Amino acid sequence: MDIQNEINRALQSDLKALTAADTATNLLKGYGLSTPKFNAKCLEHGYLERAKRPSKSKPGTEKEFWKITEKGLAYGMNQKDQREPLESSPRWFAASFKDLLREINADV
Repeated sequence: MDIQNEINRALQSDLKALTAADTATNLLKGYGLSTPKFNAKCLEHGYLERAKRPSKSKPGTEKEFWKITEKGLAYGMNQKDQREPLESSPRWFAASFKDLLREINADV
């Protein structure tokens, strides 16, 4: 087997582990912190923001959704919502989630 192929496979595996992302709800299991409290702390510390898009069901109004800020992109990514292309859903990197909890002073 070629050594470069082995190195490439190892790097791809490491990259997948580093970028494995999930919802706050799933990552918070076992920490005793609710998703709404987590979101509020992330908002307070500048890791999340409320974004808006025009409502389809109520013309003239807007629908709000959570979006990871530029600062927060070190800890997660905005995944495009497949049902609503104008929205995104925050996904947090599992590998750095504990660090994010420390950053937002979550008492967990």
